Amino acid sequence: MRKSFITYLFKNRKIAILFFGILYFALVSLTAIRGFTQVDDFYSRIMIGFLISSGITMALPVIQFAFVHQKKSVDAYFSLPYSRKEILHTNLFFIWLIAFGYFLIAILFNSLFVLGKLNLLHFLGLLVVAGILLACLTLSHSVIYLLANNIFDGIVMLGAYAVLTFMLIMLNNSFITNMVAGKLAEGPGPGIYLSPLYLANTFIESYGAHYLLHEYYGLPWLALILVLVYGLLAYYGLLKEFVHRKTERAEQISNGFFAYPLIIHAYLFIILAMIDLEFMGNWDYTELLLPLIVLFFVYIVACFVYQRKIELKAKHLLMFGLGMLLSAILAVSAWTTRGFGISDYYRTDLGTYITYEYHANVLKKNLEIASNDWENNVNIHAELWIHQDEKGKYKEVIDMLESKRRDAIDYFYARKPENYYNSMLNIYNETSKERRNLINPYYYTLRKPLTMEELELLNQYVRVSVSDNDTGETYSLEEYLKKGE
Repeated sequence: MRKSFITYLFKNRKIAILFFGILYFALVSLTAIRGFTQVDDFYSRIMIGFLISSGITMALPVIQFAFVHQKKSVDAYFSLPYSRKEILHTNLFFIWLIAFGYFLIAILFNSLFVLGKLNLLHFLGLLVVAGILLACLTLSHSVIYLLANNIFDGIVMLGAYAVLTFMLIMLNNSFITNMVAGKLAEGPGPGIYLSPLYLANTFIESYGAHYLLHEYYGLPWLALILVLVYGLLAYYGLLKEFVHRKTERAEQISNGFFAYPLIIHAYLFIILAMIDLEFMGNWDYTELLLPLIVLFFVYIVACFVYQRKIELKAKHLLMFGLGMLLSAILAVSAWTTRGFGISDYYRTDLGTYITYEYHANVLKKNLEIASNDWENNVNIHAELWIHQDEKGKYKEVIDMLESKRRDAIDYFYARKPENYYNSMLNIYNETSKERRNLINPYYYTLRKPLTMEELELLNQYVRVSVSDNDTGETYSLEEYLKKGE
């Protein structure tokens, strides 16, 4: 890194640096909703500042490394009396200094109002960690931009890699919802581990909550480690994409493996997989035709943008067909193995309690028959809490309810129309009755409501209530049965 070069960069951009610095300072400081002296508001300002700085590490490479994508400037820059490593390191340092410098100045100023409420060591630790994470994000976003061979493609790459994380989250949610009986999508899923941007912000959020707000949750050390690993890999990639870069790449098609070829086909497979997962349990595959046609059109347009010419090749058809085959194999495998075995691998020994919650809309005259006729329906509800240490006392009813769980799983994979959620069995593990904290929730649609014999067994352990949808009256099971006699 050359001092003269970094001085030139600051002098050349001093007006923009000052303007955006003031804007940054205002955006962070003006979020003091309840006053500058509240630690939780200070924590919010830290998160806003780090998020903006993360965005800066994505935006500034477009400016600082634009010259490598332009024929008229790349030769001029690389002919300067500096080595390529010096040019690379100086630009990276400039980007990091702006991103972290803005953050540091804004947060240090705001910390003056809560200084007496902070643990100084923990606060300094946060600043150090933020600086390291922003350095890794600078490396990661810079190498993504340099994967391309022109400015437009570089911007596309930055956006595509950022959005890829959310596509993976959607794929995970689609798999859980459509392939795993009883489960709903919870949390972002494993896709986030491929996003240094998400991981860095997650770690800062957890660090601040843990040390500033004293919310004693474990820190996601894996997130920090992965960001560091991505930073090292990115630096290795920068040596290839910048130091050893061929100048004739400027303004050419971005045909490197990690540019359009990977991004286009990764998106293609993810979307095909989501389509197949969505329709796997539905035998009316004619509904697949329109989404596939639309996706094929989008895929071909993306290939046109990538290759800068309108041309339909056999390779396009082959890759789309291969994507269809692989996604179909994934969906069929997931379905036939009952969500790769996840549906049958459930636990009931977590937390302090296991809770069974039964809901059913049934006929007034026959509590064993599900019905959608509101005026002639009653709603049955029961919620059974069992302490983990007292399961032996509830063995009979647990066996009955667990048999219903297993039948509900079979019913899920029977490809039969659902009964409009007329009878549901929800099973949770929880830590406290006073403050509900669902640890391991499952939501099952039953094949049919509980029989009278099963209702009476359940009623021996917990109150089974019967609510008349027409009158709004609620009875115990005994009261309702006597009323109907």
